[in-house]
Amino acid sequence: MYCASLYSKEIKTTRTNISKILETADSTCFEVQFTTQINEKSVLEKLKLNAGSVTASEVLKGHEHTLVCKSIKNDSKMGRSLVIELSTNAFKQVDHRTV
Repeated sequence: MYCASLYSKEIKTTRTNISKILETADSTCFEVQFTTQINEKSVLEKLKLNAGSVTASEVLKGHEHTLVCKSIKNDSKMGRSLVIELSTNAFKQVDHRTV
């Protein structure tokens, strides 16, 4: 069983520091939170659900997403890490700039 919330401390840090932390994560289980990119489908869904009562800033905001994962491979040149999401055992890429 994996536990990403073993340490209950959250810190705010620079993107450079986050990139270094992800490079040294190895097989440590961690939690990543980011906002997904908007796409046409999500904009249309928001407009249909909230017909007339939605503002432009709400429509143009991405969905907040959380991954509990382990690092598999780090590509520091591209600023991405290949991780395995532990809830679905699926491989995902985490962009260090959006974390």
